[in-house]
Amino acid sequence: MFLKVTYNSINKLLKGTFGGESMRVWLKDFRKKADLTHTGVAEKAEISRSYYTNIENGVKTPTVEVAKSIASALNFSWKRFF
Repeated sequence: MFLKVTYNSINKLLKGTFGGESMRVWLKDFRKKADLTHTGVAEKAEISRSYYTNIENGVKTPTVEVAKSIASALNFSWKRFF
């Protein structure tokens, strides 16, 4: 079986956007359910708002320590990030 691999498919895989959905949609859902803004989550997790925003947008991947802080702030398992 021949597998067709294109630049766009590799790029989407690396960015986590297969199926048109960001890899971090679930993070935004948890934030919205907690009725928090980016700033609110960042304050609870003791990180900068810009760092949190980059994580939610899939631009950055949190360290284990930061993942644990965000997960605690939003009440889910930190392992979900990885």
